[in-house]
Amino acid sequence: MFGEKLEKTLRTILDRLKEKNIGWMLAGSSNMAFQGINIVPRDLDVIVRFRDLKKIGEIFSDCEVSEIRELKPLIDKPAWELIMTIEWVEVQVLGEMDDGEHVRFLLSGKTVEMGEIVCFDLKTEAEVYAKTGRLDRADMIKNFLKKD
Repeated sequence: MFGEKLEKTLRTILDRLKEKNIGWMLAGSSNMAFQGINIVPRDLDVIVRFRDLKKIGEIFSDCEVSEIRELKPLIDKPAWELIMTIEWVEVQVLGEMDDGEHVRFLLSGKTVEMGEIVCFDLKTEAEVYAKTGRLDRADMIKNFLKKD
């Protein structure tokens, strides 16, 4: 599930973004694993506001950080990403405007706090996966939530 390298990288992200007062949340398969779903993430997915995405390169200047690129919209909202590598772990940082599919939940507080880590709540994560056509992930989350 959630390995030592991912945990160490997550701690680095937490510490640096907290120091710069940047709001963020964990999403994707890394969020699913962090909340107990039996899935092995190959990377970390982090959501931030677009205005904060522009600061990531400076904050993580000692890491390999890509240029920001606009993504093809999966829904009707624009999004941008950059990819960075921390401790050999790939981190996708997704930036959206304040009304974006993910960021609006971050700003509204409709998230789950797992210790110091803010996570996309699993019910909403499943809804977003379904909207973007990733029904396998949506079903995996729904089945996990039925067990509780």
